[in-house]
Amino acid sequence: MQQVNSRCPKINRHPNFPRQAPVLFLFAALVIFLAWYPVPMTKADLKGETIDVGYTENNPMCYTDARGKPAGLFVDILNYIALQEDWQLVYHKDSWPEHQKNLRKGNLDILVPMAISEERMKFFEFNQVDAFNNWAEIYISRDSPIKSLLDLNGKRVASNKRGIFTTGPEGILHLREKFQLDTEIIGTNSYSEASQLVANNKADAAVLNRMGGARLAEQFGLVKSGIVFSPVRLRFGLNKHSELSPLLARAIDFHLAELKEDQNSIYHQSIMNALGEHSIKVEIIPRWLLLTMAGLVILIVITAFFVFLLNSKVKNRTRELRNANISLVQSNEHLTKEIAVRLETETALRENEKKYRDLFEESKDTIYITNRDGSLADINQAGLDLFGFSKEEMGDQNIRQYFQFPDEQIQLLQQIEEEGFIKDREIVLKNKNGSRIDCLVSASMRRDKNGQCIGYQGILRDISKRVELENQLRQVQKLESVGTLAGGIAHEFNNLLSPILGYTALLKEKIADERQEKEELDQIFIAGQRAAALVRQILAFSRKSISKKHHVDMGEVLQEALSLLKHTIPATISIQHEIDSNLPKINASPQEILQVITNLCVNASHAMPDLGTLSINLKNGIPGKCSNYFGKAIVGPFIELSIADTGHGIDATTMAHIFEPFYTTKDTGKGTGLGLSVVLGIVEQHGGHISVESEVGKGTKFCVCLPIETGPEHVSPSPEKLSVLYGNERILLVDDELMVTKVISKMLETLGYQVASFTDHLEFLSVFREQSNNFDLLISDYTMPKINGKMLVDQVKEIRSDIPIMLMTGYNNAVTEENVQSWGIDALLMKPAEIADLSQKVRRILDRKTS
Repeated sequence: MQQVNSRCPKINRHPNFPRQAPVLFLFAALVIFLAWYPVPMTKADLKGETIDVGYTENNPMCYTDARGKPAGLFVDILNYIALQEDWQLVYHKDSWPEHQKNLRKGNLDILVPMAISEERMKFFEFNQVDAFNNWAEIYISRDSPIKSLLDLNGKRVASNKRGIFTTGPEGILHLREKFQLDTEIIGTNSYSEASQLVANNKADAAVLNRMGGARLAEQFGLVKSGIVFSPVRLRFGLNKHSELSPLLARAIDFHLAELKEDQNSIYHQSIMNALGEHSIKVEIIPRWLLLTMAGLVILIVITAFFVFLLNSKVKNRTRELRNANISLVQSNEHLTKEIAVRLETETALRENEKKYRDLFEESKDTIYITNRDGSLADINQAGLDLFGFSKEEMGDQNIRQYFQFPDEQIQLLQQIEEEGFIKDREIVLKNKNGSRIDCLVSASMRRDKNGQCIGYQGILRDISKRVELENQLRQVQKLESVGTLAGGIAHEFNNLLSPILGYTALLKEKIADERQEKEELDQIFIAGQRAAALVRQILAFSRKSISKKHHVDMGEVLQEALSLLKHTIPATISIQHEIDSNLPKINASPQEILQVITNLCVNASHAMPDLGTLSINLKNGIPGKCSNYFGKAIVGPFIELSIADTGHGIDATTMAHIFEPFYTTKDTGKGTGLGLSVVLGIVEQHGGHISVESEVGKGTKFCVCLPIETGPEHVSPSPEKLSVLYGNERILLVDDELMVTKVISKMLETLGYQVASFTDHLEFLSVFREQSNNFDLLISDYTMPKINGKMLVDQVKEIRSDIPIMLMTGYNNAVTEENVQSWGIDALLMKPAEIADLSQKVRRILDRKTS
């Protein structure tokens, strides 16, 4: 064990002493003497105990001097405490990992120096008073450009691979990951080796500690970079499970606090000489000699009263200096903490700056900053892409020049000036090429420290696609609402046509063919049928008509249409067509597809009143190249029919309305406005899409896409003229329209049947409950006040489940052949009904019952 001597810290005597009473003076001197030698508070009954101490080479904290003995700040402190407490110290030099293992196993009592951390506190005990506050500094060569932590990116840094400044929670490895630096860390066995690598240009910088850095910098010609990090508190490490550890810690804390308070102690001398190679010898005055000296001091005080007074003044001044020194130490500790806080703050600021810069650049919305005059100060990549200019062009741009409507820019600026901000306001901008951009803007005013406006900042979100979809949705909703209205009109119109056509047919049967009235009735009947055809067109427009479809060769339909168009389109228009061979078939109604072709071609001819060319092409479609309003493409293969003209074209205003019903640009009397709306209804009813391209002065092109039929082919039966069938059964008829019940009753009676008709369903149910077995068939309308046909049928079935039922409707989208069958109804009759069709269906139901 190496023993060293030092002066014990002195405690000031009482500064005041009575001047006139020698007895009191002597008493005061005795009190001062007793106060000067206080009873030790930390004796721990370890006198003569052998203490095993582990240390590693960490100059100037602890190291082996030229004589082969342990030296350094921690060794000086421990030697002093051991001398005061009468311990026997045995020093063991080994590697840091081995020392930690031995301390945990109990082979060592103390390990120095040891930085305190949460991880180490799990395995080791520590004294409470910090022996020293240390931190890491980056040292560089004199001509190095490294000035900040970020400058280490791409550099080589040498660092003690076992040190806490390398592997600790705030060490250089942690900082490299935290700031995502591309820095190569070169592990060394000592700080001296790290400094040597920088001096030999094998590293760009070295990580040195606070105490040894200056000495090594002078030795190897290095300088400080100004980069400081990883502040740590150094203490004495103790075995966590040893009974000696609490006693050792208490003794160390007592003496360490005493040494730190005395500016002339071995502690402060060792720090001042930390740059040297030798430790300080500690010499302690023996206690018997101190007692003798104390007695002499008392005698001197008694005999030299005036000297004592002078000494009291000196002591007062000494106390002031000591207090000043204590304040200086406290200020130093405060400065150390302040440096650590500053480092943490700077690190957090850099992290925040990088985080918000990344957010700024990676945002999918445009983020911009402008000056007071609107000139751009900064804009992210999304903004550059939105407006179409490069980063280099940004400085020449003023955001106000990109407003589509200058008045909107003025209103926007006024609102910001008045309210300080705007949020989610829709504006229309334009890009570098003048194309329209619909945006949502949120912006606020930028102010200086005096509250004056210096510019603006905001976020732009491109909603052009959303606005386009909203416009398309409004158009579709408009068509849907008109289509719903058309369905209702069709139902009422069919109710009106039923008596017209029905009574006309009855009158025709009663009048001989040679009479003039027969011809007039024929004209009434033809007009009624044309009205019924118009209703079917309306239903086609609303996509709610019921059509018969089967496998159709589009090429044959187009050839038939071309033969008709030759007699319809003026000879001044040239018709060119191209039809691909071996086209697959589609599932469609040939008459409706023919109507689509003729409508589009006639419209095209009207756009070319003088001369022009009509081009018609039929071919296999390219997958994914045909979509509806919402961009939804046809699933599977399809056939593409294109009809183009060289006429006057369609302007943007008209283009927005061309598929609306009753919208037309033709003169009064030259068109109903149903043509394109009917075409749209037929195409969408067939599962297809229609699109249009046009440019004013250069013509128009319509493209119709229809899906190919991939299922088994259905053969369409050839139409036959229905014969009138007769009977004599009893039939119940229910319809809320009196005209309909009268004409249907008349037609059934003409066919030989006995009919009981009702316009009130409650009256009908009352009669049916009493006479349900007296009737052979029920014919009911579907749409009636307070009840529909299905509800009525359900009540009828509860009374008599086996009665045959036929349902009538002028139109309802819920009434189809499939639905009617699922409801247990035998047949469906569409209004206006012809007598032959009525007789066939009635007879079929009754004959089925009989069989």
